[in-house]
Amino acid sequence: MSSPVDSAGSDGSMFAEPLKLLGRDIQAQFGPGVWLRPVKAWERLHSHVLRVALCPEGGTNPHTHLFLKVQKPRIVGGSVDGMRNRVENDFATTARVHARMAHGVTFGAVRPIACYPELLAIVTEEVTGETLLDRLQRQARWRPHVDVMDSLREALKASGRWIRAFQEGSDSEEVMTPDAVRAYIDHRLAKIANATGVRGERLRAGLLLRIDALCRSIGAAQLVPVHADLSPSNLMVASDGRIVVIDFAMARLGHPLQDVARLFTQLQLLSSKPQFRPAVIGRLQTALLEGFDPTLTNDEPAFRLQIIAQRVNHLGSLTIRRYSRLEGAYNWFVRRRHWGWLEAEAAAEGGRSPSWG
Repeated sequence: MSSPVDSAGSDGSMFAEPLKLLGRDIQAQFGPGVWLRPVKAWERLHSHVLRVALCPEGGTNPHTHLFLKVQKPRIVGGSVDGMRNRVENDFATTARVHARMAHGVTFGAVRPIACYPELLAIVTEEVTGETLLDRLQRQARWRPHVDVMDSLREALKASGRWIRAFQEGSDSEEVMTPDAVRAYIDHRLAKIANATGVRGERLRAGLLLRIDALCRSIGAAQLVPVHADLSPSNLMVASDGRIVVIDFAMARLGHPLQDVARLFTQLQLLSSKPQFRPAVIGRLQTALLEGFDPTLTNDEPAFRLQIIAQRVNHLGSLTIRRYSRLEGAYNWFVRRRHWGWLEAEAAAEGGRSPSWG
């Protein structure tokens, strides 16, 4: 084993150069003689990921495993530099979260290992456990046993507390006004209307009236750190029960309710599948809100506005992007649910809001 990197089994040329650099740098952190053995590669929507075993000198039983994530090249913010900046942001935020949460009782954190922005690559240490999505798909189906349901609710409460803890310590003096949220939503509504014609124009007009009614009772909110891509697949329940969040490439300053609204909406999408009962999902959503803020309710205007933003944003993506035939069949159903909910929201009067289905 003359080389610190054993590239046998790697899948794809995109990993070759970052693996070479990682093999050079890894010994400074884990000691001389350690070497890397690629285990498995897979493709995600915006990245390629390689699981790598970190092995001791002369041995094959790994000390730990690392994840090498290489982002797919694309224009971000109008330039190719935007993608490199996003990779650097991912690593820097991961490092800050690790410094604050790695040794907590309730929360854990991913250990940052290396960053190669010019290769759009970031390396982190594996967290033993499963994603919240995997746990929900395994345990929240049909009618979970009361003990299982209690455990899932505790995981969602802890997720809400994580969002709150992530926001703490912000020294930003910037604020987001209701008008800014309205403009964000209207920009996306205009794209939907352009793609769908009369129905989209009708939705835009009605929803803007509803948004204006909500905005009249909402003040400006101080911006806080937000993950901005929080979903059950980016939340992990570690083997010791702690909550760990991954993938901070989109992290930035945003509205205090943005992350909790996004996760709330992502949970709601699970109820589009027959094996997830609305009552079960509703209890998990309630637990999430309780963990974030025990006083927060579904119908609070500021929260409702953030939910509308999440729904419109997702509807826009499903309407404009091209998907495979298999994805298209499921997305058609989700699109239909979004249309129905948003049209009911646009028609809401006197503070009455549609159900969350």
